[in-house]
Amino acid sequence: MRELSGISDTDAVSAHGYDRHGLDIVAKYKDGLVLDCGAGRRDVYFDNVVNFEIVPYDSTDIGGVREELPFKDNTFDAILSIAVLVTYP
Repeated sequence: MRELSGISDTDAVSAHGYDRHGLDIVAKYKDGLVLDCGAGRRDVYFDNVVNFEIVPYDSTDIGGVREELPFKDNTFDAILSIAVLVTYP
């Protein structure tokens, strides 16, 4: 995956906390599962959140890239993706 996607090792750390809306979603589905797609490194870990990330941070649950999500349909009750999308000139 890394080779196909052009991913290289990095020392950069992405660590954005959840805002009020994100925390509300995590709380709303406390008995379900929430996917944090592009989670970055999380200082606070929630048992009902699966941290999906291309970088193997200590809080990453599952590694992966792009649109190739390794999950069955209807696995999650909600999906978060915070500060993930970038544009290139």
